[in-house]
This record gives sequence, C-alpha cells and structure tokens, in this order.
Amino acid sequence: ATKRRKPLTLEWERYFELYDPELPLDDQLARYDVLSRAYYDTDRFEGFVAEHLGDLDEIALAFFGSDRFLEIVREKVSALFPAHEVERFTEHFFGMIQFWRKTERDRLAGAPPPA
Repeated sequence: ATKRRKPLTLEWERYFELYDPELPLDDQLARYDVLSRAYYDTDRFEGFVAEHLGDLDEIALAFFGSDRFLEIVREKVSALFPAHEVERFTEHFFGMIQFWRKTERDRLAGAPPPA
C-alpha cells in the first residue's frame, strides 16, 4: 500500500547487536522497542489509524450485531452443520459474538472487568 520496499528479513542481527546482558530487562526491551518502531514505521501507521480508522470499533460493533451478520453466520453454519443443527448453532455462535460485543463495549467505555 505504501510502495515502500521492505527487507526480506526482520534484520535480527540489529537486535542481537543491541543486546546487553548487563541491562535490566525493561531497559533492554526499551532498546528493542525503538528499533522495532522504526522498522515498522509505527508513528506513521498510528497516524493513519487515527485519521482513517478512528471509528472502526463502532462500525465493527454495529455490523456484528446486524441482521446481515446474522445471515452470514447462518450461511457459514449451514455449510458446516447438518440441517437439523443449523438453527441451534447459528444462535449459539451469534450469541457468543453478542457476548463479545457487550464486553467490548464495556471495555471501550472503560468499565471495570467482572470480578
């Protein structure tokens, strides 16, 4: 998408060069973080996400609760299960996704996790 050429490897030798057994783990990980953020151009990616995908969570949550998504689940279940089990497993899988939607809405709203 960016037309940016990437190396064929993750350039592991650069990580090995940074390794210092004398450093505390958190400091060592911070060094690796700087290197990996540069390799993956993380700041640019985060800017893209903020500009173009800011409402993706809301869009996904709405879609996964829609009648169209229920039909997609039914189609998939119909392809994998015998006819007499389609309704039961459609309800089961769709229900599992609705549970995920609830927990995800709670997470996004900052609700504490259940005890």
